[in-house]
Amino acid sequence: MATETTIYEIHVPGSLPLAKGSAHNAEIYIKAGEIDRLILWTIKTFHEANAALHLFNILNNEYKKDFQSIFESKNRERKNKRIDEIRATLRKRNDIAVDELTESDLIYNREQWERGILPHSFRENFALIQARGFLFAADTLSQILNVLIADPYIPEKAKASARQFKIEFPELRMVRNSAHHTEDRIRSLKFPRKKIEDAIIHTKEVKKFGIHAREGIGLIMHSNLQDNTLTYITEDGNATGFDITEANLQKMHPILQEFINSFDWRSFEQNFPQ
Repeated sequence: MATETTIYEIHVPGSLPLAKGSAHNAEIYIKAGEIDRLILWTIKTFHEANAALHLFNILNNEYKKDFQSIFESKNRERKNKRIDEIRATLRKRNDIAVDELTESDLIYNREQWERGILPHSFRENFALIQARGFLFAADTLSQILNVLIADPYIPEKAKASARQFKIEFPELRMVRNSAHHTEDRIRSLKFPRKKIEDAIIHTKEVKKFGIHAREGIGLIMHSNLQDNTLTYITEDGNATGFDITEANLQKMHPILQEFINSFDWRSFEQNFPQ
């Protein structure tokens, strides 16, 4: 499958990072193994985002072409002709009365599915699934870096690199929370909450994606994928988006590589993906 997505390489200067402290201390050695596992998971989740973007670009382009084809006159004419044929058949049955419109659409849809043509909403979801995969992988990477920042055995230079991730993506956690807590956001509720009356989200004015909604009307914008931006109403009441783009990977990549390079490493070097 052709794609313009870049595969981002990560170089690891060794196979075991040296934690702060004495290299002969057994506790330090065990801690170094834990840090190494966390670092490997930052690489894994980064490449999950890379792979999700690759599939997103393919599926989103296919969906756009598919959406345009719906409005092509030859496709509309073909569909209308077949539905008219189905309705004519239904009228000849003279059995139990059926809703012609509903029944003809159902028969037509089933015919398409049997031919291997998937429902339009399914094809729309393919790109959305990969967009959410990108979002969740980026958030997982951020959360692992947050754990490492709090670890006293991590070099200060590495912590400074890890903090840069949150600076570059301040909206990431809020968007992820809205994506994960659908059951709350569709009720305009924050999470977590102690009292329901304290958890109501008061939406701000929205002027984007052709939507103009006044402040406080309770607009629900959930998993709204427009072009390359995945948007949700976040707990602050704003319509907040996260871009599913090469540009965001380009921001993540040097931060992660610099973070890894900030450790002293021993043993053999490694390159990812493998």
